[in-house]
Amino acid sequence: MMLSLDEDRDAAGVRARSTLLFHTILLLATSYSVPFPSQLHMTLISFTNSILAPQILSPQPHELTTDFLRAIDLLNLYKPVQLSNRRAEGRNDADAMRMSKVNGLASWMLQGILARVAERLELASVVNKFARAYSASSNGAQIPKAIVRDLRLYYWLLSNDVHGNVQSGRRCNMEGASALTTTRLFSSLQLQPYDTRLASSVEMFEVARPILRSSSYERSRRIPRADLERFNSGMKVWSDFWIPVLLQQLSVDPLAMSVCQPFSWFITLTYNASTYVSWKQNRMYASDSGGEATTPVESKPLRNVRNGGPRGLTDWEFHGLERCVEAAEAMIFTLSEESRVRGGWRAVQWDEAERQDGWRKLVLDQTMVESSRWGMDAITCINYIYPLVFLSHLVTDGVLTADLVLTRTPAAQPPWLLPQKLPRLLELGAAFLDAIAFSPEHPARGQAHLLRSLLDAGIKGTPASPTNVPLSASAPTPALSTPGASVLSPPTKPQQQPQPVFAPQHKQPTQSHYLPASQQYQPQQHQLQQMQRPTQHQPHLSQQLHPMDSRGGVPEQGPGMDEALAQALDGFDPLFGNTAFWEWSGAGQMGNSGVDWGDMAP
Repeated sequence: MMLSLDEDRDAAGVRARSTLLFHTILLLATSYSVPFPSQLHMTLISFTNSILAPQILSPQPHELTTDFLRAIDLLNLYKPVQLSNRRAEGRNDADAMRMSKVNGLASWMLQGILARVAERLELASVVNKFARAYSASSNGAQIPKAIVRDLRLYYWLLSNDVHGNVQSGRRCNMEGASALTTTRLFSSLQLQPYDTRLASSVEMFEVARPILRSSSYERSRRIPRADLERFNSGMKVWSDFWIPVLLQQLSVDPLAMSVCQPFSWFITLTYNASTYVSWKQNRMYASDSGGEATTPVESKPLRNVRNGGPRGLTDWEFHGLERCVEAAEAMIFTLSEESRVRGGWRAVQWDEAERQDGWRKLVLDQTMVESSRWGMDAITCINYIYPLVFLSHLVTDGVLTADLVLTRTPAAQPPWLLPQKLPRLLELGAAFLDAIAFSPEHPARGQAHLLRSLLDAGIKGTPASPTNVPLSASAPTPALSTPGASVLSPPTKPQQQPQPVFAPQHKQPTQSHYLPASQQYQPQQHQLQQMQRPTQHQPHLSQQLHPMDSRGGVPEQGPGMDEALAQALDGFDPLFGNTAFWEWSGAGQMGNSGVDWGDMAP
């Protein structure tokens, strides 16, 4: 959306303006070649690197132009795979692609360059220039095309700055409040089909930007209640105005609703997940009152561990997780044909996914596949794996059922059944990730295998053992083997697996409900080791799921779904590889951030 449908379609003109932008566009176009990588693509990587290096190491004023910004932003969105460097390190092509595409450090560095060059060029001043030109247009004067091109670029950089930092949890590099004075004026001109989508995305991301100004959020992933409520209220105001407008744009811009799916839902999920962090970190303490505090965190006395298992969700935490589940469910369900609405767009409507025998799998919508296959790395490698992993964590902690019913009190969950909602979403998500991977080495293919591992682990989970005893402060206790068992007092007798009331009566093998083994992506041994290797920043998932006893020990794990989920999720990090994106139990420990969370009380 930062490129013009007129000027930037002239290849000779683009090459004359900027050899870097010209070669970047060619490079990205050939990155989808089959087989990958083609010799032409390898040659273009070498050319682009050689052009870019001098402009970074020894920049000249005539090189730092808006076309330089466009090229750098394209390289940030579609990171080229540095095959030669990684092969020299002994890496294979799958590792090289993952290390390039899922690389938060690269995004951090490139976003810093974009912000500094934009500041040097005083790109923000284009907002006032456009406002004056718009006023003059009422007298018949034409708005200069250069101003419109630069405004699109500025809008695009603002949006990507927020979205990238929502994923990484870092503070933003730019400020865009002044842009809000012109977004609706710009949208009203309808100069290009996607201009309305661009204007709406700027307003949406500006609702999210204030939270990213906080250094405490960067350290802790926790959001004070007032700030989170302000964000949720702002998103409602945004939705009330822009959703009807975007729906009308679908006739000329088929991707108009992509502002919601996946972007607004992803941000809603990520921010409201701070309520999960609040509950996760305080659930085992007897003195906890849902985040209520009146004194600085550092002055609080040590709290006693609860004897009766974890506390339930407070109203604030429950409603926050409700938004999380709703957003995650919508992100995945709308990938299906069953989500189509006649005369509208899409909706979560499980009734459309049922048949006379009570159940059928969700059918992947190829329209969504085609619109996402060419998406930026943030979409193909991050946005769709995160919500499913998050939902799996909630089930493991016992606050969500496999039918996506949120419970206020943690309860041990039985093994999953294929007709339930979460297994069907996992199956759909795996099929989607397989479909958008343009090569066998693409990270989405490995993520699809991870989702199938979660599905298999959930369905094959075994009931809780009757020999388990409640966790005490004096001795470690074997963990229960069902999701959420790590935080619950076990039942006094074995649980019986419930029988589905609407599943087919004949027994069906688990494997038949998704790809046959011969067609499934099978990661190599080094990839499985990478999935299962805990990092120095992120504790082993068994330590995250099971509270430590008074001697610092981790309760011994028993066999079953809890362990299987831990093995499937262990070491998985959708953003930074070896740096934890979402530290499920370690981020933002009370007393470490210097922040008073008193205003987080329900």
